[in-house]
Amino acid sequence: MAEDSGWSCGPGCECNERLGRFQEVLSDEDMRFTPEEIQAMEDVIYCKLRCVERHCPDQIVKLYASTQLLNPWWDFQKSREVQG
Repeated sequence: MAEDSGWSCGPGCECNERLGRFQEVLSDEDMRFTPEEIQAMEDVIYCKLRCVERHCPDQIVKLYASTQLLNPWWDFQKSREVQG
């Protein structure tokens, strides 16, 4: 069913690709970010992890996202999430 909707955790998946880009950028210790840039990146990463957690057909990737979201670091983003 997930393939019928066009959703994929593979190389063409926007969520997967965006998370990979953030991983590369944030691993560069020479990069400097403003507080606003950090907050924006946190928001996007949180949304992408939630998308992967909810929709990814790959159970290993889905479990990775779910495990990451258990970290209290994401509590602020969870508190702002629209319920419904």
